[in-house]
Amino acid sequence: MMRIKLNGKEITVPEESRIEEVLKSCGISYDPRCLLAVVRGRGPSQVATDRYIIKTNKGKIMVKVDDNFLWEKIRRSINGLKVAWRTRNSLSVGPFSLDLNCLNKSYQYEQNRIILSIVEGNGYLVFTLSRARIEHCTLNSGIVGRVITGSDVLGALDVDDFIKEVEPVLEQGYISGNIKRASLMDEVIDGDEIYSEIKIDLNTELPWACEHALITLEQNNSLDEVSGTFVRISGAMRAWKIEENSGKRVRGAVTVRTSGKREGDIYIYKRECMPSKNHSVIGFVKYGLELLEVAERGDKIHIVLNPRRINLIGLTQVQAGNLLEKLNIRHVRDGDKSDDAVVVLQYPKTTSEILKKKEVATYGIDQSKIVKIKLFNDKAPKTSLYFRAAAELFGKRVGILKVFFKTDDSVIFKPDISYKDPLVPENIPKDSVRPGEIGVTNMSRKYAGIIGIRFTESKEFGPTGEPFESTNIVGTVTDNLGVLMNSKEEEEVYLMEVDENES
Repeated sequence: MMRIKLNGKEITVPEESRIEEVLKSCGISYDPRCLLAVVRGRGPSQVATDRYIIKTNKGKIMVKVDDNFLWEKIRRSINGLKVAWRTRNSLSVGPFSLDLNCLNKSYQYEQNRIILSIVEGNGYLVFTLSRARIEHCTLNSGIVGRVITGSDVLGALDVDDFIKEVEPVLEQGYISGNIKRASLMDEVIDGDEIYSEIKIDLNTELPWACEHALITLEQNNSLDEVSGTFVRISGAMRAWKIEENSGKRVRGAVTVRTSGKREGDIYIYKRECMPSKNHSVIGFVKYGLELLEVAERGDKIHIVLNPRRINLIGLTQVQAGNLLEKLNIRHVRDGDKSDDAVVVLQYPKTTSEILKKKEVATYGIDQSKIVKIKLFNDKAPKTSLYFRAAAELFGKRVGILKVFFKTDDSVIFKPDISYKDPLVPENIPKDSVRPGEIGVTNMSRKYAGIIGIRFTESKEFGPTGEPFESTNIVGTVTDNLGVLMNSKEEEEVYLMEVDENES
């Protein structure tokens, strides 16, 4: 028998076992589309990074090296050097002897860049204090790196202040071991560590952040970006309710970006980063970070979340009750309390709050009052995402829209949401729009984002009353169109997304 580790747990397996046999013997279900990793000959060690600490008589400055060739030429020469001059835009340390050919040229530099400047065979390390254009002799652009932290120290340095020493930033790593991608048919040897999943413990003290992560990672386990520092998983939802928790992003930290272009995306860190006001730390990896060490963009990762999401929307009252009984959570029926009534609302809304309260109320309505829809995810992928955001359908089978106004031909909804992606034209109608088809006004019109559903056929206008070229057909009503036809302004209507085989 051999002793190995499977997802961080030590087990014994027979000689010459393959990974597939190990997973089956331990009762672990595995999606063959997901990444596997094996660590062989692991041994803890400190690993050099591209960051360094410059110690001065006024404090420490952390820098990130972008040009390793230039840095290695100069880093041992700057210990003990003084600030040679300081201007409004830059601060220079030197001189030091340097035997490099350079070209004289003018460059535009951003703030907090570290630049090599050469004057008559002597080198100077220049720190930019603000955005500036500098004409000097250097190699390529001259950028050696950038300041990560310590801008306040730079601001305090003046002529005759000096650099004490330069130290590399080291991190705990596994260079003595061999981490590699694996397949189900790979043979296991004694001492191997196999990882088929990554487990994340979410912070239940941040209920909305936790719920955001549960919904996002439940729907998407593909890595949309992989760098040396982190992996990123795209989230279709904005982070508008997420609590702030801008703690230190250590190795294994999980964050959600709360603002900017990637708002709502999930980040998992392989390397420590400083806190950011744009990121909220929402959890930590318990095991499986090794998968990310060999991951590539587009890889799928099996992600296990703690806690597991409690989502009762779309179940019947009796189904919700059965599930809650297994979780030892008290169930209170509201609205239509019959067994077959469909749950359209739950209180509390988040998993964290339900687990804390140990009680949840479910509001049910008769199935005949729910409009069933099918979304055209393939034909109108971007518009489908928008519709789910507008109708609160992310992570739920039943959403809600409020009627803006209604005519004999259509019903119009005006969602009050801010959506991060433009509604580009897609799946534009050609000859006619049929009853029940759902349309969204695209970005070619002023009122982009308006949603409409037609009651009658039209060969001229889409469901929102716009011409065909300004209309994206995002889906169709499959049942209970009469609910919409009988609705009134300001009334909330419930919509259930159905699968291809459902009616």
